[in-house]
Amino acid sequence: MICGRMDGQLLELSKKYHCTYSRYADDLTFSKKSGAFPTELARRDEDDGRTILGPDLRAIIESNGFSPHSDKTWLYNRQARQVVTGLVVNAKRNVRREWVRQLRAMIHAWKAYGLEKAESEYQTKYFKGQKRGGNPGTFAQVVRGKMEFLKMVKGKSDLVYRGLQQRLVEVDDNYHLVMQKENAQMLHRDVFIAHASEDKATLVKELADQLIALGITVWYDEYSIRLGDDILHKIDEGLVHSQFGVIIFSPNFFDAKKTWTLKEYSALVAGEDTDKNKRIIPVWHNITRKELAKKSPTIANRLALVSSEMKVTEMEIKIAERVRQGP
Repeated sequence: MICGRMDGQLLELSKKYHCTYSRYADDLTFSKKSGAFPTELARRDEDDGRTILGPDLRAIIESNGFSPHSDKTWLYNRQARQVVTGLVVNAKRNVRREWVRQLRAMIHAWKAYGLEKAESEYQTKYFKGQKRGGNPGTFAQVVRGKMEFLKMVKGKSDLVYRGLQQRLVEVDDNYHLVMQKENAQMLHRDVFIAHASEDKATLVKELADQLIALGITVWYDEYSIRLGDDILHKIDEGLVHSQFGVIIFSPNFFDAKKTWTLKEYSALVAGEDTDKNKRIIPVWHNITRKELAKKSPTIANRLALVSSEMKVTEMEIKIAERVRQGP
């Protein structure tokens, strides 16, 4: 209500000079895609480099009862880092590198010194409670909040965000729940896990959780199919939009009473035949090469991960390495 009249006047002024105007609280931003920036809005002082507001712009601001803040007035060209309300907006919206480094350092402090010491350091040195007032929030809450802000700006699939997630989940016992929720909301996944339901407890669920914690997006039925969903549609969607198929071959997988496992297996093989890329990552679980050869000779001849020879943590690292190499 207070700024309504001023906004209207500034919109008209910006259109007059082919600029775009936006406002967040008391931050006013004018931008121009091409050509020289109009001096009627702002110019740079040739002597000291300060930004000086143009007469037309200053007149509108002051006629509405406001005073421009000279120390917070900037004019950026496209070669400079353009910052609006704390975000870098040159080619796409982003956060400052210093901001990311600070968040990375906070997670490192949590891991290196423990939550209690990191909390104490933050409260005494970095939180300006007297200036801002109110409850500062715990160190863990601040880190979580910064992660949410980073996700909002850069997106869930951003590599910087996912890299920090991998660090945070190592120290925050509950953060894997956030990663599971985000994983379930993604359409495109790194891996589809085909398995028999009997193998969930002994291998599959732990493997899925470990891969998600490593930043690998996973289609896993327990997380991807909800009550009321069309199961066939969801499985087809997962198969189509997954880059790799991790198949848990076990005696349960080849149970004659099962149909879903073999359908998933056939679909993944057909996908390989279509684009000629090796997309199946086989895992042998409680089954020997000889036993597997009777069911699928072609799969038995492939190099596979064997659950009896390695821990799940070793297995998920191997799978993650393969995924990051690409098909």
